[in-house]
Amino acid sequence: MRGLTLGWASDSVPRMPGSTSARIEARLRRLFARPAAAASPIDQAMNLPLPPNRLRAGGVHFRADRDFLASAVAEADRVVRDARSTRPFSLLDIGCGAGRLAYGLIACGSPIARYEGIDVMPEPIAWCKATISGCYPTFRFATIDVYNERYNPDSSRQAAGTSLPFEDGSFDVIYAYSVFSHMLTDDVRAYLGEVTRVMASDGVAIVTAFVEDGVPDEAVNPPGYQGLEWRGALHCVRFSREHFEAMAGAAGLQLTGFEHGGETDGQSRILFGRAVSSG
Repeated sequence: MRGLTLGWASDSVPRMPGSTSARIEARLRRLFARPAAAASPIDQAMNLPLPPNRLRAGGVHFRADRDFLASAVAEADRVVRDARSTRPFSLLDIGCGAGRLAYGLIACGSPIARYEGIDVMPEPIAWCKATISGCYPTFRFATIDVYNERYNPDSSRQAAGTSLPFEDGSFDVIYAYSVFSHMLTDDVRAYLGEVTRVMASDGVAIVTAFVEDGVPDEAVNPPGYQGLEWRGALHCVRFSREHFEAMAGAAGLQLTGFEHGGETDGQSRILFGRAVSSG
């Protein structure tokens, strides 16, 4: 993926179109210029230490601080756009990791009434609690103990039958970046059911996944896919688009947007709303 033109190499950061790219470049120039004038929200975000590399999901894509921040700001812009909210909104970040989206939302001064970040890995959650929540109490983080062969193999608690610790209809936006890309079908179905349950009636779910037309319903670490070598448990779980959308439909979700292959390692970005009942 091509990088933002900011005078450094950042091949892993996607170029944003037109005015969006210009806004992000201007914000990042202010970040690293450290002006003496009163700090804007994005300057204030630099007062938060950035997570160490070992906690940043995405491998080389977010290793450099500037790449991490650029991607965080770009993603926050997209999430706010897709929320289409005229008021501060509530957001659930499933698989939040070390808080990349949270950093971007804070940096942009986004209209967040409530942010909840959850992950099966305790270490990044501990980082976020200690680093972000103390300064920004609207942003809260918690560990959920659910089995995942790649990220939480020691747990005995399966996704099926597990409820997320939130009330029905409590979030305007559900966000899951590179989460379903490391899950098998049964777990995806369970999580999508919970997404529907905790999402407001007019809410939006923003997810990424490896999905393609004309492939088997599910393939783990498919050889040669995207020209990459997939190693280890559930490094890449690819679904057929028909199968993935059918799982979402069975969970009560309806496709509202699809952008193929533009995310990390060739994942697609998919938007869902609640399915409209015909009854």
